[in-house]
Amino acid sequence: MLIQALCQYYDMNTEKVIGGLPKYFEKVEISYMIFLTQEGKISSIQDIRETVEIAGKKKPVVRKKTMVFPIRSDKSSIDLNIAEHRPLYIFGLNYDKKSDSFTPEDNTNKAKKSHECFVNGNLEFCEGLDSPIINAFREFLINWNPADETENPHLKAISKDYSNAYYCFALEGRPDILLNNDALLKKKYTEYAESKESDSQSGKTLSMCPIEGKMLPVSKTHNKIKMKGDSILVGCNIESSESYDKIQAYNSNISEKAMKKYTAALNYLLKNSQHHTYLDDMTLFYFGLSPDDEEECDYFSQILNGSDDDGEGTELRGNLHAAAKAFQNGTVPDISVFTKNNDFIIAGVTLNKSRISIRFLFRKSFGNIMKNLLQHQHDLKTENHEKSIPMWLISKEFISPKEKKEKAPPPLQSAIMLAAMNGTRYPDAMLHTVLRRIKTDDSMGAEFGAIKIGLIKAYLNRKARLSNNKEEITLALNTENKNPAYLCGRLFAVLEKIQLEASRDKFNRKIKLNRTIKDSFFASACTRPVSVFPRLLKLSQNHMAKLIDDQNWQDLIGEIINDIDGQFPSTMPPDDQGRFIIGYYQQKNALWDKKSTETGKED
Repeated sequence: MLIQALCQYYDMNTEKVIGGLPKYFEKVEISYMIFLTQEGKISSIQDIRETVEIAGKKKPVVRKKTMVFPIRSDKSSIDLNIAEHRPLYIFGLNYDKKSDSFTPEDNTNKAKKSHECFVNGNLEFCEGLDSPIINAFREFLINWNPADETENPHLKAISKDYSNAYYCFALEGRPDILLNNDALLKKKYTEYAESKESDSQSGKTLSMCPIEGKMLPVSKTHNKIKMKGDSILVGCNIESSESYDKIQAYNSNISEKAMKKYTAALNYLLKNSQHHTYLDDMTLFYFGLSPDDEEECDYFSQILNGSDDDGEGTELRGNLHAAAKAFQNGTVPDISVFTKNNDFIIAGVTLNKSRISIRFLFRKSFGNIMKNLLQHQHDLKTENHEKSIPMWLISKEFISPKEKKEKAPPPLQSAIMLAAMNGTRYPDAMLHTVLRRIKTDDSMGAEFGAIKIGLIKAYLNRKARLSNNKEEITLALNTENKNPAYLCGRLFAVLEKIQLEASRDKFNRKIKLNRTIKDSFFASACTRPVSVFPRLLKLSQNHMAKLIDDQNWQDLIGEIINDIDGQFPSTMPPDDQGRFIIGYYQQKNALWDKKSTETGKED
């Protein structure tokens, strides 16, 4: 499904994917230009990168020069490339950072072998070609001896940049006459690549390609995907993955034509920031099956990453903004207003060594995805956090605040993403993980915030809604909610507030307690109320004895206890634990706001 969708995207956006490049050529980011004399000597090596000031960034950005080169071999081993741009091939020298020196020697003779491959292959290729830059390049190939160039002043001037930079050749004094742009070289290379491709097709296994629907040559190996290094999506290199005597990618029956389409499309998406984002170790990429999906991807990215749009500008933005307002007003938006309702694909992938593992794949109409994501953001909202919440921030809520390197489990992230985009129930693991974090982090003195409350609220309300029950959790404190677990949470917040009020000194300043009832009893009150609350109520009488006026507190406690008929639950399942926490959080906020209003300052 994914490969088919990528091939469809390629067919719809061929020019965009290949960047208007001629076949057999690619774009390369070049840092240095090597100027050659007619005799093939290096007259200078110039840095052609640009330093650009960008608004909002403290430091200027260094940009390399994008140039078109003959496409480079995909092999990881030493291989011939015409008009090579890598330093090891061009110069045959290794750079040692510690000694700040160049040497042609290494343990595997890689520098020597790479340079010899470059020289011999390009000399043979340039035979019969006659132009000023090609002639100068030919002389360079013949005369350059790595062993004699370890102290070359031009390379010494580059030093630390040497190994990680790419290079191009130009004629001395003529930066416009480039080897990679030479018409004769480009023409011959096109013929050379066509001949190689034709030879590679002869004698190849033909099979019905499941993507193209035709009998085509099957691709034995698939091109690399540029994802944090070179990786592959399809490939077999162990016997246990092979069947019917087929080896490597012959097991997939994907044709070379389809292979080149999907790899080109995927590399384009992973290179273009508009089409991908990161969620810990998972990479999310997305695209619409249309020739013009930029606006859709832009808005999807904004919702995914938590940006709140003002709805101004295009028709699409206006419609989406109106849909968001509809949710706020308690109505369901009409997705027919979306002018673009083509299929939209989202995939989450991770790397397993050099292989790409698909965590989830989702395909649905853009309008339905937007409706579901807006519902997702609406479900997450709380009284203290009404802005959109990005997925990366949700993921942070699943790990300890004291663990800097810990990451949320990809299966949980994937399940939440799918639930958000599908409009289905959130995974039970989301609630269980949040509960565990609240209880654990609370014992370490960390306060849980609005996002965790939003996750619990979203889980409970969506579960109720999809079961055709009434949503029970409101944005703020709901005194009409008679759920025993919710009431227990409210009661705990009241008892905690009474303890804090009783701890003030004679100047009415709050004294910081070494340990509050929340520190000691929150986790047990959340799971086994009947074992904790009788003791807490007895303790609260001692606290209220220290207060000047305790009547309001007595009335509030009595009101809550009456609503639960004086019967505390013996145990509470995860859903009720969530209700308890929300009741506590909302009641605490209400008490804090009331106290702030009365005193005219924060408590």
